[in-house]
Amino acid sequence: MSGEDDAGLTPDTWNLTPTQVSGEDDAGLTPDPWNLTPTQVSGVRFQVSGEDDAGLTPDPWNLTPTQVSGKDDAGLTPDTWNLTPTLRRMLARGLGLRELPEAIKSYEDALALILTPDTWNLTPAFPYDLAFPEVFYAQVSGVRFQVSGADEPGAELTPDTRPLTPGLTPDTRSLTPELPRHGFDVVVGNPPWDRMLPADKEFFAAYEFTVLDAPTKREREAIERRIMSNPQAAAAHAEYIEEFRGVERVLDRLYTYQVVEIDGEKTIGKQDAFRAFMERNAQVLGPTGLTGVVVPSAFHANEGATGIRRLYFEQMATRCCYSFENRNKLFEIDSRFKFAPVVAARQGPTTEFPCAFYLHDDAWLFEQQRQAPLRYSLDFVRRTGGEYLSLLELRSPADAEVARICFANGVPFGQVCEQLGIRLGRELHMTDDAWRFTPTSQVLPNGVDPRDPEVAAALREQGYLVLHEGKTFHQYTDMWEARPQYLLHTQKIGRATWLQSVVFWRLALRKVASSTNERTFVTALLPAGVLTGDSTFVDQESSNHSTAYSLLLLSICCSFSYDFVARQMVSANVNLFIANRLPVPRALLTPETRHLTPARFLAHSALRLTCNHAGYAALWREQVGEAWREERAPFDWPVLKDDDARWAVRAAIDAVVAEAYGLSREQYAHVLSTFSHKSYPQAPERCLAAFDELKALGLEAFTKQHDPYWDIPLNENLPEPVIELPLPEGSGVRGQGSGAEDQGSGVRGQGSGVQGGRRGRKASVEEPTPLYAEPQLALDLGEESPPAQQVIDFAAAAERVSPRPMRKAAEVRQGYRADEAERYERVKALLAERASLSSGEVQGSLEVDVATARALLRRLVDEGLARVEGEKRGTRYVGVTQAD
Repeated sequence: MSGEDDAGLTPDTWNLTPTQVSGEDDAGLTPDPWNLTPTQVSGVRFQVSGEDDAGLTPDPWNLTPTQVSGKDDAGLTPDTWNLTPTLRRMLARGLGLRELPEAIKSYEDALALILTPDTWNLTPAFPYDLAFPEVFYAQVSGVRFQVSGADEPGAELTPDTRPLTPGLTPDTRSLTPELPRHGFDVVVGNPPWDRMLPADKEFFAAYEFTVLDAPTKREREAIERRIMSNPQAAAAHAEYIEEFRGVERVLDRLYTYQVVEIDGEKTIGKQDAFRAFMERNAQVLGPTGLTGVVVPSAFHANEGATGIRRLYFEQMATRCCYSFENRNKLFEIDSRFKFAPVVAARQGPTTEFPCAFYLHDDAWLFEQQRQAPLRYSLDFVRRTGGEYLSLLELRSPADAEVARICFANGVPFGQVCEQLGIRLGRELHMTDDAWRFTPTSQVLPNGVDPRDPEVAAALREQGYLVLHEGKTFHQYTDMWEARPQYLLHTQKIGRATWLQSVVFWRLALRKVASSTNERTFVTALLPAGVLTGDSTFVDQESSNHSTAYSLLLLSICCSFSYDFVARQMVSANVNLFIANRLPVPRALLTPETRHLTPARFLAHSALRLTCNHAGYAALWREQVGEAWREERAPFDWPVLKDDDARWAVRAAIDAVVAEAYGLSREQYAHVLSTFSHKSYPQAPERCLAAFDELKALGLEAFTKQHDPYWDIPLNENLPEPVIELPLPEGSGVRGQGSGAEDQGSGVRGQGSGVQGGRRGRKASVEEPTPLYAEPQLALDLGEESPPAQQVIDFAAAAERVSPRPMRKAAEVRQGYRADEAERYERVKALLAERASLSSGEVQGSLEVDVATARALLRRLVDEGLARVEGEKRGTRYVGVTQAD
C-alpha cells in the first residue's frame, strides 16, 4: 500500500475485489489490473508498516467489497469491524482455540490478540476454498489480463491485450473475463497417516487411567460403563463420537473413491486420512495439473485403498511409486514402517509407470547412476492385483518375470478354497476372549508340552483343549519352538461351532509373518482338539470336505515358488485379502486332475511330512489305511526320521509345483536364491536336482518314483470325528468318533485294500448356539468363576484311554519313550562337554530330527540339568551346575 496521503478508494474501483495495490506514485492507490487475481473472499490480511510511528491498522485493500463503504472518503466504519460468527470460528481455529474469548468483539480486538507475543507467528486459518476462490469456485475466480505488444505501433488493442488506464475507466470496467483457471497446477503434501476413527481407550483414559491397563475387554468395558454413568462424561463422549460421524458424513458426500464395490461387496478397511487427502488432491487439480504426496505403503497394498488406486491408475496417470522402508529413520516412526512418494497427473489413464520397493535412502531419488526402477504397465497391475489393483513389491526384472508366469498359470487361492470347501477364518481373540483362557502352567507341571499327544489326550479327559497361536506351529509341524501358553476348558468355550470343528483335522495359516523371514506363508495341518488365537486363520468347515484336499493344498502352500509370490505382497501380516489372491497352479487342483498321480503324490507327501507323532496316527490310517512303506518300523513316529529324509520329500514337492507354474530352470533357481535357507542350507541344491530329475523322467514317472503310496487313491470321502470331548447331553456336537486310538477310521479305496466306510454329509449349523449358560460374574469387572484348577494325573488319564497309540502308564508318567534312553545319555554327555546346547547341535551330533532333539532338550530342563536362555532360534540350553 502506498504511503501517499491522497490514497483512497474511487468510485471506479468500488465494484472490484482488490488484492494487489500498485506501488506507483501516480497510481492513486488503485488495484493493479494487470495482475488482478483475487485470492481471498473474506477476512483481513493485517500488515504492519515499517515506520516507527506506524499504527497497526487493517489493510483495507484486502477487505471484500461488502466491507468497504461506497462513499468517496471510504474508510472502515464501525459496522465493518464487527466479527461475524463464521470468521470468529476461523480465527479461533487458526489460533488453536476452541473459540475466541468473549472479549474479542471486533477486528481491532482480534488484531491485538494475534499480535501478542504468544501468538505473533500465528495467522487465521482460513479454509482453502476461501483462500483460493479462483481454484475452488470457478464462477467467482478472477482474471489475470495479459498485455502483449500493447506499446508497439499499430498493435491492435483487444480485450485481452489493451492496457488498462489508471483508475479503471468505464471502458475497462466492461471487459469480459476469460474462462477461469479450473484447479491448481501442482498439489504437493505429506498428508496425515492416521486413521479417522475414535479412540475410546484414549478418551476414557482422560477420566480414569486404569482403563489402559485392563487385561481383558470385559474389564475395560466395565470401567467404561462406570465412567459413562457420569452425565458430563457421557455428554462429552457423545460429542466426541459425533465429531467422527460428522467427518464420515462429509466423506460420504464429497468423495467417490473411499469405498468401492467388487463382486457386489464393498471394500473393507478402516478409513485412512491419507485416502481422503489423495482424492481431494485429484479434485482440485487443473486439467494439466500434477500431485505429489508421501503416503503409507497401504496405498499400494491394502484393500481399503482399492478405490484410490482405481482413481490414480485408471482415471489419472500415475507417474511413479517408490516404496521406502524406514530403516534409516527418515521419519520418526517405527523402522519397519513403509511409505511411498507417489506422483500422478490429472489426465489419465495410466499406461505404465516406474516403481521400486524396499528402498532405504532418499538419496536414491536423486542419484544419476542408480539402478533403473521397474516399470509396471496397467495390464500387469490388473493381472497380478486383480480388481483390487494392488502392487506386487518386486525387486528386479527377474522377480517380475516369475510373478507374471505364476499369475498367468494360477488360480486365486480364495477361489481354490471355495471349490474345495475350505473356509479359513479367525477363532479366539487374544484380548477380547482372554477371560476364557487358563494359563498352561496352572494345569501342567513345568516343562510339560500340552501338544504332546499323550498329554493332550489326558487334558481332554479333564475338559481342556490346547490354544495354538501362530508361533506354536510351522510348515508341516504343530510342534514349533514356542509352547502353547493357554488352555481352554470346554465349559468356557460356549460356541457350538467351535466345538463342532475342533474334532477334525484342520488346515491353519499363520497370520503374523514378514517378507524378510526365512519363510513367509506358514501353513500346517493341526491335530484335532485344538483351538486357535487371532494370529492364526483356521479352517472353519473341515467336516464338509475331504482331509485329502487340505493336505493337497498344504503341499503347494509350503513350496518355495508359492511362498515367493506371497513375499511380494506381504509386509508384516498375511491377511485373507492377500492370501485369497495368491495364485495356485491351475494344473494341480482342477476336478479333472485331482485324482491323477501328481495330485496323489502331493497329498501323500504332505501326509508323510505332517505325521510327526502318535497324535497323527488316525490321520495316517484315514488316508492310507494300514499301509506302511517307510524305512522305519511300522507306525514309528515321525514317519521321516531326519531333516535329510524330510527334505528329499520336500524337494520333490517343490519341483512338481515349480513345473506346474511353468517356470524354467533359470527362473526356479532365481526363486530359490531369494530365500536364506538357514535352517537347511542344502535345500536349493536338492530342489534343483529334483527339478532336473523331473524334467528327465516326466511328471508321471517322477511322482510315482517319489510316492511309495502312488497306487492308493486319494481318500475324497468326508472325514469322521477324530476325538471325543466330554460334553453335556444335547449339545449337538459330534464328539463320538475314532479318536487317536480308533482303529476303524480308515477309508475304502478302490483296489487299495484300505478298509473303512463312507459317512453321509452332516447338516451344517446355520446359527451358533451356546452350549452353556453364561457364567455368573464374580466381580463387577467381569471376572468369572472358573472351573476348579487341578494338576492332571497323567497315569490315571492314560489308564482310561485305549492303549493302542498310547505308551504304557509308566512311560506316560515319565513323558519319555524307553527307546530314547540311549540318546538321552548321549545328550547329557554332550551337555557336560559343551556346557550349553542348541537344537541344531543336538540334531547334528545325534543325527535326529528337530522334534526328537527338542524332546531330549526339554527332558534336560525337566530333570533340572539345564535351563533355557534366549528365545526362538536363539534358544540355548545351558547346563546347571552346583553353583547354580
